[in-house]
Amino acid sequence: MPFAELLDPAGDIESFRVSLTIDQIKERLVSENKGVKDKHLEKIPYLPKKVHVIKHQIYKMLAVSVTEIAEIEQITRSLLRSELRVQNGAAFRQQAIEELQ
Repeated sequence: MPFAELLDPAGDIESFRVSLTIDQIKERLVSENKGVKDKHLEKIPYLPKKVHVIKHQIYKMLAVSVTEIAEIEQITRSLLRSELRVQNGAAFRQQAIEELQ
């Protein structure tokens, strides 16, 4: 889908972004092509994951989208498996060999 400008990562933002005109946003919102990756969603469900309360009032809140939760779980699982392989790979192989004999 067309966009006005490609914006480079800057500051705390790590990914590339696109600049859109109001018409481009409206077009993406009404797009019938549900499989397109750059289709915009009107409502994205967010869940509170960390809340910092001061004097019975919310001071800060970390809200994470359902999509981000799935991505975080996948990345965490992958990193944990890699770390376990590096640290205990030889022991796991030896244990598997012993169990098969």
